Amino acid sequence: MSARLSVLMVQPPRLSALQSKIQDQLVVELIGVPGIDLAIVDSLDPAEGTASDRLLISSLAADLAVIDWREADIVLDLLTKCGLSGARAPHPLDQKADPVIDRGMKRIYVFDLRNGDKPSDVVMTLKDLLRQRRVVAIPIGLVAPSKATNDRFAGPDKTGSALKGYSSPGQVECSSNVGAPRPDRIVGSARSPRTDGELDALVDGVNEVDW
Repeated sequence: MSARLSVLMVQPPRLSALQSKIQDQLVVELIGVPGIDLAIVDSLDPAEGTASDRLLISSLAADLAVIDWREADIVLDLLTKCGLSGARAPHPLDQKADPVIDRGMKRIYVFDLRNGDKPSDVVMTLKDLLRQRRVVAIPIGLVAPSKATNDRFAGPDKTGSALKGYSSPGQVECSSNVGAPRPDRIVGSARSPRTDGELDALVDGVNEVDW
């Protein structure tokens, strides 16, 4: 599943012309960004917002970015009243926030538009936060086995010889004894002295073997 970032914008009904222009520009630039889910509510205050606003806010389970015209402490307090709790997380436009140590805690990135940040800077910061969520760490130990390793344990080959685990070609063992001299053709022991007759019989037996 691809990473996503929920963005909650608070758009009160009573805004100045400049405030409305800033928020309109943010909506235009954010609504088409892949991976960013933009939602707009009238207020975070349960006493002022609609029932649909409260339901929307309480349903946001993942990390969240909030764009409002209020300071971060007030935003967090109102979210708690709506049933949504989390920790204020730092970002380039809010460096006063302390780092969130608990990884299981919901991160809430607050953007206070009263700080005078340009809409383009807000959008760029949100894109950076989304990009950070897409970073995937791959453990170094998870390395796919090489073809040579797979071939060593491939099992019986087409000739019927079962190859066993080995570290060098000289240690390959075969279950077939095709081409080896039959025991009844070999006379005597390697460590016992042989008579002339035994040696002659051994030579004759070796000569008769079909190599």
